[in-house]
Amino acid sequence: TNSLFDLSGWIALITGSTQGLGEATVRDLAKHGAHVTISSRKEKACNKIVVPFRNDGLSAASLACNIGH
Repeated sequence: TNSLFDLSGWIALITGSTQGLGEATVRDLAKHGAHVTISSRKEKACNKIVVPFRNDGLSAASLACNIGH
């Protein structure tokens, strides 16, 4: 990435990242070179977000989990 804020080589896991502020946060981190893990309780919601990230050339994976358990 051509940024002063280079996160290449870092991995970010943000819970609740399929909408709103969480989604914006993981997108920003990915744009700065981090590999992001998109997480939510529902797998379908995670996959809905990870596909556009990958289509935009960003490094992303999805992980459905409930951190309350």
